[in-house]
Amino acid sequence: DIEKLVTDYHLVETYTEAALLAINAGVDMSMVPLDYSFPADVYRLVTSGAINESRIDESVSRILQLKENLGLFGSNYLPDPENPLLDSFGSASDWNVALKLAQESVTLLKNDQSLLPLSRTTKRVLVTGP
Repeated sequence: DIEKLVTDYHLVETYTEAALLAINAGVDMSMVPLDYSFPADVYRLVTSGAINESRIDESVSRILQLKENLGLFGSNYLPDPENPLLDSFGSASDWNVALKLAQESVTLLKNDQSLLPLSRTTKRVLVTGP
């Protein structure tokens, strides 16, 4: 991961420097859920001139070519208009079923004898119940 260039490996001091190092090393994309710092850092690096826009163009070309090669631009990713479930997808009924499943899958643990939190060396945990 790019952030580990700062946190674990201490190669650079800031995440922006880590983004610069990653781009210069050939990284085309960073996909970290709910973290938009990489594209923001790359944008700042391009606008400041630290990274040439042509380098970003190379990444975009490779990413788009890969997606094309994988068939991700084909019509097979569009919903089948004949699918009878399409009309009810995301309906209130779907939400109610999802909520019921979530409620029924909650597992409560009693922390007898200060067992929790589990040790990092714990290999297996058996959860049973009615």
